[in-house]
Amino acid sequence: MFAPLKEAIVINQRNDLGEIDAYGSFGIVQKFTPEGMIAGAEIDTNLSYLFILAEDVPDDVSLPLCKKHTIEIRGRQLAIDEFDPYTRSIKDAVICYEVRLKG
Repeated sequence: MFAPLKEAIVINQRNDLGEIDAYGSFGIVQKFTPEGMIAGAEIDTNLSYLFILAEDVPDDVSLPLCKKHTIEIRGRQLAIDEFDPYTRSIKDAVICYEVRLKG
């Protein structure tokens, strides 16, 4: 099996004026499927995980990603369900952000 490749994404962020600013970036997207789960486990097929390397997050994007952000992947707008900035770090250096998306 091949490792997933980074693909183009857009991070949409609502600014102080209520307008949407769009920032291009790259990430790895993993979509849950019932076939990929252990038998009998509950799965929400409406969830995806996005992994963004810290170096790929544009400087103007405010962290942590939250409700004022949406992620556009392959033309679809997805809401941020959960942002976990601590799972992919070495000491104090953040390497990768993990984001659970819904939609």
